[in-house]
Amino acid sequence: MNGIYRLIPYAVRKPWGGGHLDVLAHNSAAEKIGEYVLFSNLPQFPVKIITNAGEKLLADFLRETDIPTDPLPFMLKLLSTNDSISVQNHPSDADTQALGLTGGGKFECWTILEAESTARAYLGLKPDERPEVLHQLEGEKDPLSHFNAIQPRQGDVIRLNPGLVHSTTGRLLFYEIQQTSDHTFRIYDFGRGSELHLEQA
Repeated sequence: MNGIYRLIPYAVRKPWGGGHLDVLAHNSAAEKIGEYVLFSNLPQFPVKIITNAGEKLLADFLRETDIPTDPLPFMLKLLSTNDSISVQNHPSDADTQALGLTGGGKFECWTILEAESTARAYLGLKPDERPEVLHQLEGEKDPLSHFNAIQPRQGDVIRLNPGLVHSTTGRLLFYEIQQTSDHTFRIYDFGRGSELHLEQA
């Protein structure tokens, strides 16, 4: 495999999409693009590559090379928010085995590209909180009050180890590198009706 190839990222609509990526994805603002998957060979994120023979799935292209790529060790994304992402965490490699899940765990790291002054990142329970509170967020007036809040600023790097409960509020644009995994355990999703995974989390 020689040369430099152009990738065609995959746009993912999210209810919390912040608008930064709508133009990049050639979609209207109403579509709320929350993630732009730049590099991945997972089938649910069909990133494409442009070769001399035309477009093809990155996963198919890599499969044709002699470089071991199953799985790829990492994924790259751009994320845009204008509303709270779900309160969530991700499993480690050992957790996925214990839970009988396929694939590996999900360590991820964010680099903040843009952040409005009112935006916050929530990272882990406050020291005086007990894990049982995670089962009681539904219906609370301020469910994020149980978590450590930081004000993200441009250039900040936020490391999210497996198991760390996290969320965000406000308008943010950030770059994410993560293990190749799509395992996300939602604990609370602000009444948006998404499936929750309290026991796994």
